[in-house]
Amino acid sequence: MQLDLKKLFDAEEQVLPFSMELDLSGVEQWGDRPFKTPIAIKGEVQNRAGIVTVRYDADYILSASCARCLVVCFLSQGHSTRSVAITS
Repeated sequence: MQLDLKKLFDAEEQVLPFSMELDLSGVEQWGDRPFKTPIAIKGEVQNRAGIVTVRYDADYILSASCARCLVVCFLSQGHSTRSVAITS
């Protein structure tokens, strides 16, 4: 995904929201595919006084087999991130 930040720096728009789904169903780890469903990512890029920050939440369901009994377990997870991208 690419974001057009030109409006953000032209001060026409101070906040640029974004959302997407990231399909990682083809990723294999230890012979298993941990992401059966797409990862939902939602966030915003904000320019406040020349400091550009990126905030996003990623929600996903992690699938893994139990090492003892091999039963497939599903775990709903969320991850939030805030990062300073650019300072002037």
